[in-house]
This record gives sequence, C-alpha cells and structure tokens, in this order.
Amino acid sequence: MEINKDKVIDELKEAAQLYQEYFLNKSFIFIDEIYECTEVFCTKSDFAHLTGVYTKLKDKDFYDLCIKRKIVATQISFNDRFTYKSHKKKMKSFKNLNQLVDGTHNNTRGLYVVSRQKGHFPFAVANLDTTLCFRFNDNKLHPKSLRNEKIRDCQSNRRIILIAEHNNIHGKYKKINFGNKNLLSLLDEDIQEKFDSDLLKIIQKQI
Repeated sequence: MEINKDKVIDELKEAAQLYQEYFLNKSFIFIDEIYECTEVFCTKSDFAHLTGVYTKLKDKDFYDLCIKRKIVATQISFNDRFTYKSHKKKMKSFKNLNQLVDGTHNNTRGLYVVSRQKGHFPFAVANLDTTLCFRFNDNKLHPKSLRNEKIRDCQSNRRIILIAEHNNIHGKYKKINFGNKNLLSLLDEDIQEKFDSDLLKIIQKQI
C-alpha cells in the first residue's frame, strides 16, 4: 500500500485539533447500568497512542508539534507494529471520537477487562465501530488505544447511562453530557463527592 505522508501529516494535525477540543486536559466519568462508575483522564501525553504512527518524539512533544501544525514527514514512520493500514482506521475513528463522550449516541457501552493481542485494557468505551481503550498510568485511567472495530472479548459489556465531563482533570464534575442527572442521587456518597455541590443541591430539590 502506497503511503502518502503528506496526507498523514494533514490527518495528524486535524486529529490534534479534535483532541484539543474534546479531550485535552479533561476528565470524564462513566456510569453504567448497574451504577458502576469509571473515571478517565486525558492529557497531552495520551494523544500519540491514538494515532497509529511511530515516532521517536516524546509524547508531549509529538502532540505540541501536531497542534501547532509543525509536525513533518521525517518525524513519523510506519513498521510492523505501527502499520499504515491501522493508522488509516484510527483516523477514520478519530472523526467520531467525540461521540463517545458527548452523548450523541444513546448506546455507548462500557467494556471491562478487554483482551487484545497486544495486551489487556481494564476499561473501554464503545459505540458503533469506534472503541477507545484505557490503561492505568499513575493509578489513573488514560486513553491508550483507539480501534475501528467492535470488541467482544471482554469480561463485561454494559450500557452507559450517564456521562459527565470536567474541563480540569483535578476538578469536580459540573457538566452532564448524557443521561438523567437525577441518577446521581442513587450513587454512593464517595462518588457523589466527585460532583459539584451546587449540582447535587439542585438534584436534591427536584427529588
């Protein structure tokens, strides 16, 4: 397969812009149908793992060059592990990546203990053919793989009923992207403490 590196560079720049808009320095919490809650964190260093290209650049530097539109063809390559075919699939999924966290689809699934050929992922979110897989880094789940496929090899597959977002990975959740906020009243207190107190007060008044 002929590789058009100029097109690859354009795709990386576009992907970085999408990542900046929807994921950079944000945290998300996913609540599934049995009220299990999973919190994930997205940083500069995570972007490179989702693109499917090989680079010798440090993860943060790679993102910075992509978002500043200064990445060049000599700084990326493909090999047996990072294939051009895989990259193209990931870029196709990148265009729909925001739909995993913004509630566009009401059939987002939470996958638990996902098994893949290259390793295991404690958690993933999926809808249609887009799956974002997470691994622990410093005891926090971060996105480490983007796949354009339906994954069935997991211990549990449950419907996500609420997604909340915060624009600071250290802050409390104020924005509900998907689901009925009244569901928060059913959560354990230690989970409720992750949400903004004013939001909880509003919910308590409505119950």
